[in-house]
Amino acid sequence: MTTQHLADLGLAADLSRLVGARGSSLAWSNISQLFRLQLASYRGATYAVPLDGSALYTLAWGPVFQRLGRQVPVTWEELLDFVASYRQLAADADADAEGRSAQGLPPMPAYPLCLPLGPTCRQISLLQAIWSSIAQTRGSQQGVHFDTSTLTPLLDTPAGREAFRIAAHLQAAAAPAEPGEACWHGSLAFARGRCAMVLAGFVSQMRMLIRPEYNATVGTSGLEVHPLPGSRLVWDRGSGGQLRECTAELCPHGTAYTGRSAAAGSGLGFGSFVANHAPLLPGSSLTGVVNSRQPVLVQWLAYELLEYVGSPERFATDDQPSPLQTVTPVRGAYEATFLPRYLASLAVLESTAGTSPISPATKGRLRRSVVLAVALTSAAVAAVLLFAGGLLLRSRLLRRSRHRREAGRDWGRRLAASGAGEPVALVVTDIADSTSLWEALPEYAMSEALRLHHTAVRRLLVQHGGYESSTEV
Repeated sequence: MTTQHLADLGLAADLSRLVGARGSSLAWSNISQLFRLQLASYRGATYAVPLDGSALYTLAWGPVFQRLGRQVPVTWEELLDFVASYRQLAADADADAEGRSAQGLPPMPAYPLCLPLGPTCRQISLLQAIWSSIAQTRGSQQGVHFDTSTLTPLLDTPAGREAFRIAAHLQAAAAPAEPGEACWHGSLAFARGRCAMVLAGFVSQMRMLIRPEYNATVGTSGLEVHPLPGSRLVWDRGSGGQLRECTAELCPHGTAYTGRSAAAGSGLGFGSFVANHAPLLPGSSLTGVVNSRQPVLVQWLAYELLEYVGSPERFATDDQPSPLQTVTPVRGAYEATFLPRYLASLAVLESTAGTSPISPATKGRLRRSVVLAVALTSAAVAAVLLFAGGLLLRSRLLRRSRHRREAGRDWGRRLAASGAGEPVALVVTDIADSTSLWEALPEYAMSEALRLHHTAVRRLLVQHGGYESSTEV
């Protein structure tokens, strides 16, 4: 069930005041707006805590595209052209390698594209990604399946027909599923080198490339990560309802590209163009919801558990990592050069058709929020309804209490010791130019700066047996 379904049924507690509380460790404002709006919000209130930062991406083998002399497709039109011409392109590349007596070059992949194709995969996420990039040019206030003002179904529209046409062509060109493959929002065929690129959930696909039980035959050294393709043709609802080529006026959130060729038979020109992207989360993102029908104490304990699991404190080095924690394989097996390429692909999240334009003052915070949102990534399953949740919280509180008692005994021993002892440091900290910053920046920005400062200082005090004498509030 989704957050919206649980809220409609009255099962989800309203967490709006809790997630934004000043003393919360959740760092709510640092979580990407994409995840907060799509996973946690409903009718202006917050009902859930996002626990999964995985989004749909294009993952491609860079060496394959280098041998083909092609760029990774950035639009659905380019992707259709690529899958249609791949067989000849791959044959030419293999023949060229043989002609040059190339040593150590593997044969080209048999298929141009992979998709999650397990028996239970319904391709709803793929269809939604295509449809949204064609139908939503000005944000989520534009309905995709229904007109938001009249509730008229939009299935039989130019955008809907084009989305189904593209999805059908892509599924026909995709590599078949591997034997016994389930629907994991990734492709085993891609992990075993059978295709040049894949459209999949990032975390699911990386698990298949890294974890030994999936028997991947290729590494990650040549892997490239790109945003999902966008559309050069979009549905112009205000001008006869036909598909028109993207322009800066028609697609205010579009991405400008230069130096790329048009897809064969598309009727689109060469050179520079604008494409409309609609970044999409998989339909199975993990979200935590507090059961509103439980006693208040149980609700509070459940929220404390969610705040801990979804906060940066969850990834402290003294905690035992969960088997589902997705940053563990990152530390163990990612290529050193892979992270910058992945982070660069996240730039598409900064300005999308589903969000308002971002001011320069907030871009830095959004970049940090994207990294945090990815760090929150966990297993991809449906939203979790928490009916209880005290055990993990109790364990955490007991561990903290024991640590504090030990620190207190250690401080008492220091006071009781006679003669020379350990040196004591008096530390005075300040935020440079804080007076002028209070006047120049919004109040919430400075409040967040103070919170981060106090959190860092207090953690060090606990570790070193110190105490706090005064604090600016």
